[in-house]
Amino acid sequence: MPPRSLFDGVDLDAVRSLAARLPPPGGVVVACLAAGGALAQDPSDPAWTDRDRLFVSPGLRRSAETAGLQAEADGADPHACALESQRAGAIFRVYWVLDRDAAGSGEVWERARAAAGSQAAMIISITLASAAQASPAARMWEAAGWTAHGVDGNDPVAVLGAIDRGLEAPAPWAIIAAVDESADDDGAGW
Repeated sequence: MPPRSLFDGVDLDAVRSLAARLPPPGGVVVACLAAGGALAQDPSDPAWTDRDRLFVSPGLRRSAETAGLQAEADGADPHACALESQRAGAIFRVYWVLDRDAAGSGEVWERARAAAGSQAAMIISITLASAAQASPAARMWEAAGWTAHGVDGNDPVAVLGAIDRGLEAPAPWAIIAAVDESADDDGAGW
């Protein structure tokens, strides 16, 4: 896959405009995938074999659909999908976007460890977390064998920059997007 930069030709005003129309807390992240050039999908051709695959937790599905993105079915395995891409010559990327509730699932961490164990380089996870949750969430991804990178999830430039770095990562790449969720969140659960 040739190197590409998301900042080549990105319209940040379009990303910000879409983010403003999407429900928080994941609006900026979904807008970066949809309008920021990160996700290669063609809504007019949902059967396109080389399209990037998007896995979203149930709490973010509405935002993805509102942005016109095609998400994989609930229960599908992002790790298996990333390995399929790798075996096929890295023809598509896998984006795995999780909200706080989904990131607390044991199934997520089993899949994360499996992806790290197989060095599935075609997968980028983006976990939404409050500021208090960001550091514990990063430690969880690192414990699962991923490279974790924290960003301000309300800043499209920061989110796109982290995704851009992940596009060239030789192993699974986790982005912890700190977003405004709840002022009384103490990070419990991580």
